[in-house]
Amino acid sequence: MMRQIAGSFAQYEKCRLVSKLRAARERKRATGKCEGRKSHVEVNPDLVREAKRLRRRSPKGHQRSLRDMYQPNWRALDM
Repeated sequence: MMRQIAGSFAQYEKCRLVSKLRAARERKRATGKCEGRKSHVEVNPDLVREAKRLRRRSPKGHQRSLRDMYQPNWRALDM
């Protein structure tokens, strides 16, 4: 009989805790994101913007500097 009473109290306590946490999650969701990891956009938006820019077929800007970095100017070395 004591085990049944202790089990019913444990079940009641778990049910109460689950409902309390569910209500808290729903309140938090109303204001924004509450579960899971933060996305890369939330953590570092500049990095995501740069990655998207570089992913384009012809990224604007840094083309000449990247080409020079990977293809050295051999005329300058023939001195």
